[in-house]
Amino acid sequence: MSGAANRTFEAVLTQYDAYLQLRPDDVSTWIERCGLLRDAACGEDEGCPHWKEYERCADELEQRFPGAPAVEIYRLEEIWGEKAIEKGTALLDGIARFWEVKDVARIHQKLAQCYDVQKRAGLVLEHASHAMELDRSIDLTLIAARALEHLGRRDAAVHMLVSRPMRPEQYPLELQKVRMLADLGAFSEAEMELHLLGDPPEGQGDPLLEARIFSAVGRVVDARAALARAQQSPAAQWRARAIAQERFDLELAFGDPGSALAAYDELREKGSWDPLLRDRVRVAIHHPDAPWRARDALALLETLALLLAILCLPGLLLVPVHYVGLLRARRHPDRAPRATRFGLRQCWWMLVLLVFTQLPIFYMEGVPWLEDMFREDVSLVSARAPIPDHSLALALAMIAPLGLAGLVPILRRRDLALLGRGRWSWRRTIGMAIAWLVLVRVAALAWVALFPDLASHAMTAAVLPAKPASYTWQMVAAVRRVYGLPVLALTIVFAIPLFEEISFRGVLLQGLSRHLPAGFANAIQAGLFAAGHEQWGMFPILFGLALGAGSMARRSGGLAGPLLLHASNNALAFLVFARLPISG
Repeated sequence: MSGAANRTFEAVLTQYDAYLQLRPDDVSTWIERCGLLRDAACGEDEGCPHWKEYERCADELEQRFPGAPAVEIYRLEEIWGEKAIEKGTALLDGIARFWEVKDVARIHQKLAQCYDVQKRAGLVLEHASHAMELDRSIDLTLIAARALEHLGRRDAAVHMLVSRPMRPEQYPLELQKVRMLADLGAFSEAEMELHLLGDPPEGQGDPLLEARIFSAVGRVVDARAALARAQQSPAAQWRARAIAQERFDLELAFGDPGSALAAYDELREKGSWDPLLRDRVRVAIHHPDAPWRARDALALLETLALLLAILCLPGLLLVPVHYVGLLRARRHPDRAPRATRFGLRQCWWMLVLLVFTQLPIFYMEGVPWLEDMFREDVSLVSARAPIPDHSLALALAMIAPLGLAGLVPILRRRDLALLGRGRWSWRRTIGMAIAWLVLVRVAALAWVALFPDLASHAMTAAVLPAKPASYTWQMVAAVRRVYGLPVLALTIVFAIPLFEEISFRGVLLQGLSRHLPAGFANAIQAGLFAAGHEQWGMFPILFGLALGAGSMARRSGGLAGPLLLHASNNALAFLVFARLPISG
């Protein structure tokens, strides 16, 4: 501060000092004085001229009023992270047991906010519930609902968000609740809450959110009016992509062929790349009479280019492997290459097949990261609705059948012997599978204990209803909700392990082993296997599982051991998953 502002600050501080000389026991005024010094402690240009004075005020506050609830809460609210959690927990275990319930509620409120930053849903829910029970004026329904969503309790999250009356004076906070209701798919509840909230204050409304809600509940005229307001809002420039996407979805569902094509053209003009003609095919499905135009041919060429790129993608791995094999043969001409049933051509086919088995989910979801690469204006915001459960479930259920069918051209009848025990006895095969399974599960428990945040991020994705971190677990949860546990067990315990073992420990491992040392080949297939599951928090465990399966396949010459290991591991995961809460 400088000039008049500094003189005003000094005058106010002098008034505080004069008042406290008359009433030195007024703890509230002491806190206000320290808050004034804290807010004015540092400026943008002049450094922190009042910081030491603020620290003296805070120290004197604690000395004058040791253990006073107002002082302890003030000091708690100044800190964040682990320090705040340690202090808040110590207060609850100590002197706060004798405080008034409203003071205790503020401690729970602070702890809930700290745990919310750390994404520790169980503790957020615990402390938020305590805070709101002890003091009805505290509103933590938003972070409590986020915690419930993270725990897979969608219905409870919706109930939490609508459990308290709307407060128009807190419009921005209440609008966040409406937005979360929409994100949870509770559009009827979001519409009701939006109605109860009333007209927004100047500049605080979100017409795009209104359009999304109105469109979902069938209020087409109101949705179009909200989109028109969104187009005229100050945020229209940086939300142009999202507005165009919402208009496209609206016209696709309720418009005629002409309006749907116009909305599609607008979406493309706003920077939306349409790989695989995904959006254009949606227009054709909803409006078969919509004509195909010359400009759609360019999109078709883009699609063909993308498919060609997918066909060439395995070359990034296999071409270097081929030349490494040539160098090894030149250096050791007397060493014959390892005789294997499969070579790099079969590996190429298999890797392309793995990509194509994932195309259904990419086709339904789109490729947002690829769109960002081709988008001219990086500020454009993409807003896509969650993928429907039936689409996710079908995508996972079809992976194994499509994959096994795609392997038929490169397999021969004699290759069925790969599914046997190879050179090992059944006793040794089963014993080694059990040993590796125990090792993997022990390693998983240790990993969870050492890195609980990473592990919980990977595992709780299985129960999230709308926006999980992994498409893999999102599809697994969808299969359970749509088809039930028997189909889920058949898919992840039998069908997928069979396809993946033939692909990774059969074709890929043998093809790479012809050109690389066995250890390197095993590590590469294990890395690709772990990466393909998208559970980055559990990547080392999946890598170890694939490494053990590859080692058994290489030593035994058969896939019975790896199949037993993979199926048993998935069966244990299935048993755990079957007990998790799945909202639906």
